[in-house]
Amino acid sequence: MVQAFEGGTTTKVDSKGRMSIPAEFRRVLAAGDPGREDSETTRMKVVFGQHLTDCVAVYTVAEHQRIVNDIYAMPRDRAAAQKKLAHLYVTQSATLEADRDGRIILPKNMREKLQIVEGQIFFRGLVNYFEMWNNDIFERTVNVEIDAWLDEMGEDFDPLSLLGSGT
Repeated sequence: MVQAFEGGTTTKVDSKGRMSIPAEFRRVLAAGDPGREDSETTRMKVVFGQHLTDCVAVYTVAEHQRIVNDIYAMPRDRAAAQKKLAHLYVTQSATLEADRDGRIILPKNMREKLQIVEGQIFFRGLVNYFEMWNNDIFERTVNVEIDAWLDEMGEDFDPLSLLGSGT
């Protein structure tokens, strides 16, 4: 069975950036951390590049390594694109460790990107990674965008039709 980040939930972050990762997300992070068996902490890779406007993306160590491997394997004639991808996913990433209770300290630069000093962080599961958002910004932008998209697609639209597998 594939481990996936599913659902959405909020948690508090204090003025020092302390917060807890939701338990269901911690389980997936732990399963995707090959070095975990030697440690009580769980590592995660947080990507905060400028391609992410109002959120940060969080990957398991294994999934982030898969992305890095794919970037490394790009053909030589795509060196410029490779360098840009490396900047977005390697240079603009950080490894964070959650303690055994699932707590992390979100660095100041990431809190600034999320436009949050303290308050509510929204976690949005997106299968192979999750995003962290300032809850107010998420409510004002993403939900509105999804509603507009659904309205545009029409009343009889089935989102699963996009999968193409007859699901």
